[in-house]
Amino acid sequence: TVMFATAAVASIVSMRRTSQKAHEAAEEREGQARFDLVVPGLPMIGPADAPVTIVEISDFECPFCQRAAGTIEEVLQLYPGKVRVLFRNFPLDKKCNPLLKEQIHEHACAAAQAALCANKQGKFEPYIKRLWTGATSPSELDDHARELGLNIADFAACMKDRAVTSVIAIEVFNLGQTGNITGVPIFFVNGWRLSGARSLADFRLLIDRALSERSAVPSV
Repeated sequence: TVMFATAAVASIVSMRRTSQKAHEAAEEREGQARFDLVVPGLPMIGPADAPVTIVEISDFECPFCQRAAGTIEEVLQLYPGKVRVLFRNFPLDKKCNPLLKEQIHEHACAAAQAALCANKQGKFEPYIKRLWTGATSPSELDDHARELGLNIADFAACMKDRAVTSVIAIEVFNLGQTGNITGVPIFFVNGWRLSGARSLADFRLLIDRALSERSAVPSV
């Protein structure tokens, strides 16, 4: 009985240590440890030379991502010229997400591809604003393109281009492997991680930290 009790206590202690380490790791990821997911050629909103970069990893059909998109819009209005947003796709749709075990969002891959096709014609920002309203069905993707004045022939060809689908699948795989991304939305503010549809205050905390660090660096 004593041996059993001792083993049980040891097991509980071990579990608590494991839980504590996991908690500490999560705290480190959330707003502490920096992790850079900036790569060339990402769709961008805001000035290229902005001192603060937010990497947004999202899914256009995800309701939490849609809610977070409104917060990002507030951020851009609150910090004019100081923030740029780089977008990376992580659709929860098995058609282009090799990491997904079960289907979640039916039109997320098509919406991601449509956004990239719109980006090729310089219409990324107005196009995704329409996606964030939840309008992601195939007919709505075409409607957005027409209403925004995109070249429809080029857009249609892009939507059928398997190379674009492959770009999304490769991006998803890389994010899962190098960024430990398993769900969305995820944001990196100058490398500091924020998970989920966070409040404006959470973003302001990290943005203000980044701006204060920049102002503290002496000019050369």
